[in-house]
Amino acid sequence: MTDHDVLVDELLSIEWGTRFESFSVRDRRILHGFNAFGWQLGNRSFFRSRSRLHVGADTELSHAGTEALELAAITLRQSWQPNDLGCHERVVDILRRNVADGPERTATEALLDELDRSFRAARSSELMAFVDPEDLKQVGTPGSRMPRTVKALTADEVLDDWLHGKVVHSGDSKKAAAIALWPAPSYEWSVIKAVTSITRAVLTTHVVVRGALGILHEDWRVRTGPGITTTTA
Repeated sequence: MTDHDVLVDELLSIEWGTRFESFSVRDRRILHGFNAFGWQLGNRSFFRSRSRLHVGADTELSHAGTEALELAAITLRQSWQPNDLGCHERVVDILRRNVADGPERTATEALLDELDRSFRAARSSELMAFVDPEDLKQVGTPGSRMPRTVKALTADEVLDDWLHGKVVHSGDSKKAAAIALWPAPSYEWSVIKAVTSITRAVLTTHVVVRGALGILHEDWRVRTGPGITTTTA
């Protein structure tokens, strides 16, 4: 069991009924929309299979399929679109505004801050890096050093290039060219890692939203993302 699974199990055990004030009609509608979004995301077919990257003489990538990955990524991007049902920032803001006074207020506010931090951290994590080609030439020579990173790509940037350069808007030639700089298995592996980490953050918040709405135990638990494994020959 991962640390993430332990956290989700802890959230599932909390009595949320006293931690929030009554929500307005508008806020309740938005929270229910996020609940529906969380179910849709967590039950995408991509998350039913383990993903595996094997690096050897040839690089091999296995997962549920590119179309399943594309659908999961397209669904996930609602979490940072300000006008979509799945907008994570808007939902956390609603929860913050409605934390009830009482002995658990400070702990609840700290938890909401952590949900926000985890989501932002997942999106900003560095997944790929361009290095100085001159530095690469000296690797393995006496006194050589690690190649200098020229540009690092975050999970957000990896997904943005992939979605707009290949999946959603295939006409964006600049983003398509950015993807083409990398071997296809390596880039798709980074997409998988980005989708996995951001989805886990979103679905953690989904548990709290269900608790705030008083429907935590009326729903079955959604999956929290695929297992991923890297091996090197």
